[in-house]
Amino acid sequence: MEYIYEPDFGPAQWCPKLLVHYDGSFRAVYTSYLETTPYSYSRFFFPDGTPAGNDTLVSLDINLSPVSSSIANIGKTNTDDALVLWGSGGDIFGTTFTEYEWSGVVNSYNVSPSSISGAPRFDINNNNYVSMIWRHSYDPPYTYISNINFQTFSNLFNPASTSQLITGPWEDYHPIISSIALRDDGRFIIGYCQYIGWNWAWLITIQTGVNYETIVGNPISFSPYGKGPYIDKSPTGYWMSWIAGEYEYVVNDSSHIYLQELDSDGVPVSEPYQIDEEEAIPSFGPYYYSAGLADLAVSDSSGNFAICWQDERFDEGDIFCRQFNPDGSFYGREYRVNSDPVGPLQKEPAVTFGPEDRLYFTWTDFRNPGGQGDIYCKVIEWIDATAVEPEPEPNPYIFALHKPYPNPFNASTTISFTLPVQSEVRLDVFDISGRNVTSHQPPAASSQYPPGTHHIQFDASGLSSGVYIVRLEAGEHKANQKIVLMK
Repeated sequence: MEYIYEPDFGPAQWCPKLLVHYDGSFRAVYTSYLETTPYSYSRFFFPDGTPAGNDTLVSLDINLSPVSSSIANIGKTNTDDALVLWGSGGDIFGTTFTEYEWSGVVNSYNVSPSSISGAPRFDINNNNYVSMIWRHSYDPPYTYISNINFQTFSNLFNPASTSQLITGPWEDYHPIISSIALRDDGRFIIGYCQYIGWNWAWLITIQTGVNYETIVGNPISFSPYGKGPYIDKSPTGYWMSWIAGEYEYVVNDSSHIYLQELDSDGVPVSEPYQIDEEEAIPSFGPYYYSAGLADLAVSDSSGNFAICWQDERFDEGDIFCRQFNPDGSFYGREYRVNSDPVGPLQKEPAVTFGPEDRLYFTWTDFRNPGGQGDIYCKVIEWIDATAVEPEPEPNPYIFALHKPYPNPFNASTTISFTLPVQSEVRLDVFDISGRNVTSHQPPAASSQYPPGTHHIQFDASGLSSGVYIVRLEAGEHKANQKIVLMK
């Protein structure tokens, strides 16, 4: 078992999501309430859990000005890059990261209708098609009526279909978007829950489509009533899970997790069945709250899958998980993911697969003093399902000279490095002939840098265009990086 955590993102974070790269490095996105306006941030971690650099503000508009964002979502492209999407100011925006390097570009999807409510949900297939759903609310007098729209984009950002209405509107009808899954051949499935006002219940509903845009047939609804659904594609179809409960505010022994298998056309191939144990009490969440209660992920390589959820059997909430074989049979028993003493609240779990079917979890955690959420991450080997160990202290920093950004650059670039221990640092820049064109050493008053990640702004305004070598020396550690100056 491998464990990573980073509790010091800043105050009042929530709704974290993870993407795992092929080498085991990963990126988290989350929302911070450091300011009165919520903004979405991202951070990159090396495979051992060491963070690379500081948090990156991602909720920007196309002019790179900060915009509010309550939730951001993340997915992986066919080149192992990260695509991050968020909604703000009536539009949906997106940007990409290549591991720990940001593209520096924000794209607008210019969706219509544009009264976005919450964050878009999306999925990417291996052809870099992005299918997304979003909810929008009507203007008065229909303020409490909303519906869901759907659209597909090619090459991540280019419209490949027109915006389509998926639901309503009807009086006392309030759909909550939850999941979308897109196959490589253009078939897709959309999952949401509908609040039926006359029945005081949430109805689990799916719709299917083909050719990236054509909705097929009528919506299919499932019982028992509940919140969700959480859907991911498998090699042969889809797995869908949801939290079933009697009424919208009830959390008791009537709340349980259900699982449903669907074929590649979205047709149910089995009856839904309860997958949590009788003592489980999955959180049913407050009104209009669905996406952060549970999560489901399927391994692309093996077909194994896992479901995690917020559970209230011991206290306000813990993160529990159950693992499954590709045929839907149980792999071991359910287990508690967080290993802190019972008491503090853990909520908003998310899970995804990494190399060798490792499970990567993240959640919002309230164990630290101050009463504000921190973002925790944990990595568990697939075979450790029945033997989750106590959480050790965070991994120490490891030495690294990160790739300068931007690179190539014009007048200046930022050079970042990480130190495992306090060290005296020397940073030199050489031209291709080996001449030292500048050097940086800490001032005498602070001759050493503390452990952690540091950033130095390199001013090359007095240098000619060309290739230069950055050399970092910190104690016994040495590293080089190439930079290209283009004026």
